[in-house]
Amino acid sequence: MTGLIAGSAVGQGGDSTDGANTWAVIGSSEVRVSEYLTVDIVAQNDNVINILQKLAIQARRNIVPSNNVDQIVNATIHGVPLLDALTGLLHPNGLGFVVDGEFIYVYTAKELAGMNLDPRPIETKVIHIDYLRSEDAKTLAEPLLSDRGFIGTIGDKTKPKSTGLAKDIEAAMGAAVGRGESGANKDQGTYLPETDKYSLANAIVVHDYAENIAAIESFVREADTQPEQVLIEVTIISTAITEDNAFGVDYALVSGGSFLDFLPLPIPPGFASPPLARSNPTVSDGGALIANPGHSITDPTLRVGITYNNMSVLIQALDRVSDTVILSNPKVLALNRQPARIHVGNKTGYQETTLGPNQTTIQTIKFLDDGIELKIRPFVLRDGRIRLEVSPSFSATTLSKATGIPSQQIQVVTTNVLVPAGYIAVIGGLFQDKTVRDRSQVPLAGDLPLVGWAFRGHIDSVARIEVMFLIKPTVLKDRVLIEQGKRGGEYRELIRIGSRLGLLPWSRDRRSWKLNLKAERLAAEGKIDKALYNLRRSRELNPLQPYVLQMQEELTGKREWWPVPTWLDKVIGLEHGLESTEEAPEPPPAATSPDGPPQ
Repeated sequence: MTGLIAGSAVGQGGDSTDGANTWAVIGSSEVRVSEYLTVDIVAQNDNVINILQKLAIQARRNIVPSNNVDQIVNATIHGVPLLDALTGLLHPNGLGFVVDGEFIYVYTAKELAGMNLDPRPIETKVIHIDYLRSEDAKTLAEPLLSDRGFIGTIGDKTKPKSTGLAKDIEAAMGAAVGRGESGANKDQGTYLPETDKYSLANAIVVHDYAENIAAIESFVREADTQPEQVLIEVTIISTAITEDNAFGVDYALVSGGSFLDFLPLPIPPGFASPPLARSNPTVSDGGALIANPGHSITDPTLRVGITYNNMSVLIQALDRVSDTVILSNPKVLALNRQPARIHVGNKTGYQETTLGPNQTTIQTIKFLDDGIELKIRPFVLRDGRIRLEVSPSFSATTLSKATGIPSQQIQVVTTNVLVPAGYIAVIGGLFQDKTVRDRSQVPLAGDLPLVGWAFRGHIDSVARIEVMFLIKPTVLKDRVLIEQGKRGGEYRELIRIGSRLGLLPWSRDRRSWKLNLKAERLAAEGKIDKALYNLRRSRELNPLQPYVLQMQEELTGKREWWPVPTWLDKVIGLEHGLESTEEAPEPPPAATSPDGPPQ
């Protein structure tokens, strides 16, 4: 059945008029179009052609069905616009329509598919995201789109690049890969103003059919889950053991002068004889012979000296051992699969000179991180264990005195470990063992048998440094974090009170505090006048006490108010309804002073 169903005033099967609405009854269907162009349809086992004909007559629209549109339908539609009524009537029955100018063409779904058309309307919906990045959500949801669908993103457009564990963690923490560049503009894992400049929300905008949008929204809601938080407790143990040993004999022979003019270190009191301890400024010439294979410039634990006339013999022996243990216990709270960084040490600065435009010299100061550093990234698994990507390092930087170029010695361990939650993983291997043997002697004399030892010096040193990391990851629930936050707030208040109690009795805070306590006690006893008197005295001592003003208003039942000081604040307050609606007074007329602007 094909033809043009023209919107005319001629009805079939009889017409009836009900106020402003006109009813057309054909077969077992009723169609009504109100004066507001809303449509009501009640159809029971009627041919869709009859319903379309009635709708065309009532709405005075041109509706043209194709040859294959000939279905029996049932529908009950109330108070919707014409196109929405057509959608509800046709789509459940495998039909669709296309609006072309003044005509509405009705086709079967197969016909529309052959014309690359779809009877379903395209809808748009904004899906807000809490934890996923909008770009990641878009990538995951795109396979669920139809051929006509599209997803837009609202949020950060920067996507970190995968460069390996150590570089990923370093880039995410804002440090340069080469450890020598400033990381302030290389952070790809945290918020940056230049990347989130227009990020007013984190969401995706989906344009597609309703069923596709529903599937994408359900998928995003399931994937956008709250990440778990991991408390990482790190115990860093750094031990350094050094041992120095020295033995040797030094000689000095002075003629025409004093030992104080030649010896490389101050002579201990009482060591030199009185004639040698005095300098003779009248001596114009002299000579000396000094041999120090024993390195008496060090700090020996034993030094024995013999002087006779102008000759001195020093014997030194040294045995020094130093044990150094550095223990630190930092804690950091990290989101699941998000990097964290702990640095215990210092920064060594150096100057970098570059050649800029127009042959100008640009000097910048850059820094290298020294000391102990731990980069870590937790991964919470479904079985309760935690996989840790860890990269501990131990570094030391030295600057060349000649060129100022830094050189850095670094030991790095990069690994993955699997640890049950609440257990400890031990990572070591950052170890240095250095042995130095220094030998010096008087030429030829040191090679003599038996007595040669008296002309030789020996200095030995042993240095051993070892760093070990003990890492304990624990998954924290929100309830535990809330309790810890409450305890932290209580401790903060106790610290504040304790610091105030340590003030001198005549300090302003102590005096006003005592007056406030006295006012509270008097108010509890019903002595309101005396309580207000103490509050006033407290405010005179320290005006910046909102609590005192609030207590005073509660006791008096009157609220303190201070007028707005500027006309601009007055106008803006009235505009936004922040003040009373009383008519504002007219501003004073402008003074016409030739010396300046109106006052």
